[in-house]
Amino acid sequence: MKDKLLTVAQASELEGVSTASIRRWTDSGKLKTYRSAGNHRRIKTSDLMRLIDKESNFVADPPQSVFGK
Repeated sequence: MKDKLLTVAQASELEGVSTASIRRWTDSGKLKTYRSAGNHRRIKTSDLMRLIDKESNFVADPPQSVFGK
């Protein structure tokens, strides 16, 4: 899978949690974040999948809707 940068909304959709949860996880360091030129949070798909794997011992394939296919 190509490592794409996701918005907070896309990451929350994939994880099935609120955007506030994603922001809390990035603030606490549980989930690594990158900043766009406009200072918006971006999350690598590999980092999100690693978090899912850590939490549930299962790595989900992201739905294609997130990647716009």
